[in-house]
Amino acid sequence: MPQWFELELLSSRSEVPRARGFVVDVVRTVGRGDMVDLVELLTSELATNAVLHGGGDTVSIIVVWDEPKLRVEVRDQSPLAPQARTSFSAEAATGRGMLLVSELADKWGTTEHPGDGKTVWFELASASADLARR
Repeated sequence: MPQWFELELLSSRSEVPRARGFVVDVVRTVGRGDMVDLVELLTSELATNAVLHGGGDTVSIIVVWDEPKLRVEVRDQSPLAPQARTSFSAEAATGRGMLLVSELADKWGTTEHPGDGKTVWFELASASADLARR
């Protein structure tokens, strides 16, 4: 039976560390310490995108543990789906977040909520879901 965990945050850069801490706590609670680094990184990317580009006053973080799959969802108020960019200038300091998500997650995608924003999500299922092995 799936376990659900949810946190609502203000749409502010200062809330991104709270999002990371929340998912780290959940991952440890469900006994998947091997996923902590990767889940923290990917959540940080999605949460940062949501607070920078998502509009609205709040961002929701939902974690679903359905063994062996972990799914993290980040919901914001923007209807625009993120794109994984594939080219960058040598000086670019931003823009690589969705590329990281697309390369490191087992699956990822966007669920539209017409008139009410979107949810961007990623899933990890492999037992070797740690950053060093990818």
